[in-house]
Amino acid sequence: MIKESEAAAAAAAHDLLCLCHQVIDCSPVPMAAIAGEQHVIQYVNLAFCLLIGKRSDELVGIPFARIVA
Repeated sequence: MIKESEAAAAAAAHDLLCLCHQVIDCSPVPMAAIAGEQHVIQYVNLAFCLLIGKRSDELVGIPFARIVA
């Protein structure tokens, strides 16, 4: 069973993650989160999509190098 303090910490971490997503989504600066050795795109904001000219569902899951090459 999860202790109350652990549950509160998990809830606070979730809230912070949601806030970060909101800030990134509203930013006029193009941003992309990538992961792994292949630098696979995990997340992009609207500004990045507008810069590249593709929707986020067209970008997430592909290597970053395919976008900028």
